[in-house]
Amino acid sequence: HDKEWMTAGPRPDGVPLVEGTDPAHTSPDRLYVTWTRFDSGPAGDTFVESPIYLAYSDDQGRHWSPEQEISGSNEEFCQTQFGDADAPACDENQFSVPVVDPRNGALHVAFQNFNVECCEFSQYMIVHSDDGGQTFSDPVRITEVADGADKYPICADRQTLDDMCARVNAAGNIDIDPRNGALYLAFADNRNGTAADTNTDVLVSKSIDGGATWSPVQQLTTSVDDQFFPWLSVAPNGIVAVAYFDRQFGHPLIDTSLAVSTNAGAAWSLRRVSEVSWDPNLAFRLGVFIGDYNGLDTTRRTAIPFWTDARFAEPNVEGNNPPHQQSDAMVDLERLRLPG
Repeated sequence: HDKEWMTAGPRPDGVPLVEGTDPAHTSPDRLYVTWTRFDSGPAGDTFVESPIYLAYSDDQGRHWSPEQEISGSNEEFCQTQFGDADAPACDENQFSVPVVDPRNGALHVAFQNFNVECCEFSQYMIVHSDDGGQTFSDPVRITEVADGADKYPICADRQTLDDMCARVNAAGNIDIDPRNGALYLAFADNRNGTAADTNTDVLVSKSIDGGATWSPVQQLTTSVDDQFFPWLSVAPNGIVAVAYFDRQFGHPLIDTSLAVSTNAGAAWSLRRVSEVSWDPNLAFRLGVFIGDYNGLDTTRRTAIPFWTDARFAEPNVEGNNPPHQQSDAMVDLERLRLPG
C-alpha cells in the first residue's frame, strides 16, 4: 500500500452513510483516501498489478467504507499489460490524488498509468464519481506523459536526471477551482530532453467539463535545465499556483520555484522561491533519494510551498563520521500577486 492522499468535501445528496457511522461525529463532508495497492505475487517477487484503491468516512475517520478498486478499464488505452494479462484493465498505476467539487460533492481521482508500450511513455488518467465514491466512471485519458526508462538516465536502478543520482518521476497532482469546478492537472516529463541530456519541464492541462475532455498540455517552464516534482493548488479566488524544483539557477544544484496564473491558466508568471541552492548528492540516503514530491497550498493571497532541501548537509569527506547527508522539510510564504 503506497502513495496515499486524502481530501474531503460535501457528501452528495441522498448518499447513505458508511455502515457504523457514529451519529455524534457525523459530518456533512465525506473524507476520502486513495492509494496504490501493489500486488507482488504470493512470494513477493513478481509484479502482478498496482491498481488504485479508495476508502471513505462520514464520521471524521472513526469508521470507514470497505476498500475498493477504482482505476477501472479502458479498451483504447490499457491494452498493454506487464503484470497479469487482464487487458483492458487500467491496473498498473501510481500517484493517485483525489479532489472534491465543493459545489456538489463530485469526486475526481487522477493517477499516472503505465499500461502502455515500453519504454518511453506513460499516461495520466482520471476517474469520476457522483455518488460519494460508491461507483466510478471508466477512466478518461488526460494526456500522454514522456516518462519511461528510455527517456531518463539510470542510477541505482532508478530513473534520474543528468548529473545526479536521486530517483525522479513525472508525478504531480490535480486540483479544482471551487468557484466553477474547473480541474487542473500538473505534472513534469522529459519530452524536450533525452536520457543523455535531460530537460524536464512542468506541464499543465485543464478541464472545464468535469474531466470529460482536457486541453492540450501547456508548458510552464522553458529553461534548458530541469524543472520537476510540481504541485498545483487553486486558491479560493481562482488563482492557480504551481511549486516545483528548478535546476536553472545553479545546475546541477536545486532550487524551488513558483508559477502563478491570475487568469485561469492563460498566462503564467514564474519566480524563484528558495534563496539558497542545494546539492542533491548530499541529500538523504547518500543522494539517491530526495523525496518523490513536494506540496503546495494556497489562500486568497498567499502560496505556501513545502519541499525537501539539503542546504544544511555537509560534504561526505574524511572527518564526517558518520557522513552528514541530511534533508530537511522547508516551507515558505509567497504573495500570489506581486506589486505591479
